[in-house]
Formats: sequence, C-alpha cells, structure tokens
Amino acid sequence: MLPLSINSFTSSSSFCRRRCIYSASSAFRIHAYFILTLMSVFWDEGRTQLERFCNESRKPSSGGPSPFNYFIQPDPDQLLRVGVGLGFKRARLKYIYSLLRGKDLETEQFSEERRIQQFEILKKAQDRVITIQYWHDFMNCIRMAGFRSAKMISSQNNLLFFLYPILLGRTEYSLRLDHSLIFLDITSAPV
Repeated sequence: MLPLSINSFTSSSSFCRRRCIYSASSAFRIHAYFILTLMSVFWDEGRTQLERFCNESRKPSSGGPSPFNYFIQPDPDQLLRVGVGLGFKRARLKYIYSLLRGKDLETEQFSEERRIQQFEILKKAQDRVITIQYWHDFMNCIRMAGFRSAKMISSQNNLLFFLYPILLGRTEYSLRLDHSLIFLDITSAPV
C-alpha cells in the first residue's frame, strides 16, 4: 500500500484536474450563453439560423440537402465558436462578448457603430459555417479520415475544431479539397 501522503497528493491533483477541466468547460458555456443572448437582442435571425441548423442536423430531411449526418449533432454554442474563430481569428470567447457589444479593446470605449461592424463580421463568418456545401465537404473529410460512426468520435468539440481550418482554407485562402484530407492546390495564392 502506498503511503498516505502519496495517495492524498494523487487524489487531490486528480480532483484539481477534473475541477479545472469542468471550470474551463463551464466558462466556455457561460460565455457562449451570453453571446447567444446578445445575438437574440441585436441579431435574432442569426441565433435562429444556428438553432435551426443544429435541429436539422439531428433529423433526416424528407427532401433536399440538409445538415443531417451520423457523426455529430452540434449545439448552437459549438457552431458559434467556429464562427467566432473564423470571423475574429480568436478561439476564446472571453473577449468576443465585449467586441460584440461594441467595445474597442484598446481604448476601452463602447460605440454602436463598432457593435454593428462586429456583428457584420460575425454574420459573414456564420454564413460560411452553416453553408450546406461546406458542411457536406466537412462530413466527407471525416469519412475519408476513416470514421464510420459517431461511436468512433470521442469529442464533438475536437471534431468541430477541425471544421475551422477547413473553412479557413476554403473561404480565405482559396484552397480546394481533393479526395484526401490534404489541401492540394492553392489556386490564387501569390508565389
């Protein structure tokens, strides 16, 4: 049997790790909730689009293309994080709430004009996130990586973090996807 001090150290550090992970996850959810609430006030259509997309990803469509798939059924806060990364080039939601309220992070001043500009950035990014063609390309990449069912995916968040570079490459760097997981061609990048 191990000495009491080692057991208590191991137990307390394990507890701390679980608590820290839980806290980080909770902080993410809280920031996302505040941002989604802010969206309800200033851009309700955008929040509704996210929620509709997420709901449609859970049930097969009776006709026409839909985001339904057998790998992931994202929540609005998860897709919001991809949109924030794409639009603001930030992974943390901590400052996004302030940006969307119209705060200039350098001067600490708020303005309605700045708020409108920031929401326009989010709108453009979100349009790319919920574009059905890009979503289907993303699902094809998951299949090509060897995943066959949701049981093989251990983290939906990690999977969605993979969506960000795919969208970034396709929409901002004019990269095209081939039938492998590698971007093959830079069609319009300067040499």
